[in-house]
Amino acid sequence: MSVRIGSMIFDAWRSLPLSENRWSDTVVFPLSVQDCLPPTDYASIIKAMLPPAEKLRRSLSVWVQVQDAPGQWFPQELARSFKGSVLPVAVTTGEIPRAQDFSYMPWTDIRPSPPLPAADDLFPTELSPNELRCLRALARLETAYTAEVASLAGVGETNTRQALKDLAKNNLVELKVLKGKKYPYWTILRGGISVVLRSWGVPPGVPMPKWKERHSGGIKKEFAKQGIDRVGRHLRTARLWPFWLRRSWPQAEIWTGWSEVTLGRWRRPDALAWGSLDGVETLFWLEVEKMHRSRDETKKLLSNRHNRALIYARSFPVHLVFVVLSQAWIHGAVIDGFQDLPNSTAVVFGEWTNYGSLPVPVWGKAVK
Repeated sequence: MSVRIGSMIFDAWRSLPLSENRWSDTVVFPLSVQDCLPPTDYASIIKAMLPPAEKLRRSLSVWVQVQDAPGQWFPQELARSFKGSVLPVAVTTGEIPRAQDFSYMPWTDIRPSPPLPAADDLFPTELSPNELRCLRALARLETAYTAEVASLAGVGETNTRQALKDLAKNNLVELKVLKGKKYPYWTILRGGISVVLRSWGVPPGVPMPKWKERHSGGIKKEFAKQGIDRVGRHLRTARLWPFWLRRSWPQAEIWTGWSEVTLGRWRRPDALAWGSLDGVETLFWLEVEKMHRSRDETKKLLSNRHNRALIYARSFPVHLVFVVLSQAWIHGAVIDGFQDLPNSTAVVFGEWTNYGSLPVPVWGKAVK
């Protein structure tokens, strides 16, 4: 049953036995790894709800339930993202949290706390699962082609097109056609954004958290100036990354993925997918290189990005497949910069014009 704290609405409330004869005052926030949000952005949403709740109920703590995680990276990155939150937060994959699972020690009492007042569900919707996933994916992209929405929603392209048409009938998205262009594109409307935010657990009145794609400055300016049709191959390649992986490596499991995602202050892959390769939990990290720099500058840049990605992956730990998509002539110019790789990483160079085709990764080596 949903509960209310002022204008904040949470899915449920529990008073948890966190130590001998000590009880917590805890709200519950369930989420799915298939909600089309990377863990850092989900943390941003939840953290935006905590200050107004803390002002009204200082004893509060938060239990984030990751209901369907097939691996450990997503819940662990989510938990790390709550560093410095105003309320103690525990992230689990279903089990009841212990006191040490919270970001810091929660308040407890010798008797269970009084329950919070009941509230109507924040998100009573009649959307189908496909419609909701497509709408969520488009909310991050704002404007996108059908194939891009399908890739990031994890829904087949035919079903995505039908879902978007049904959403358009409900005035949640809009199909736009550019004169003289072959393919129309979709844009999310204000009503659609409201539906998505409610589905992510954000009640009205919450300060707007970060949840959209983190475009580079160049893409942002081009997008604002000329629209989606002129943004170019870079952004489209990033958005098609989950589809690209599934087509290239059927032996890999791709659980979910996102374009233009931020992982901490200095790590921003063009796209990131999370899954399994050779039975090992793996991050599939994409860099799309335009080659506007010299050979030495490009080699140094990509080497630094790989090192940052490797340090990040090792901190969990998970394996890393670091992929560079670019023009073919770049590969030979920079591949010798990737020597003595650890067995937990593979580096792959592919052509960004050859959609759905990548060399087979080899752990501990760079291939092209």
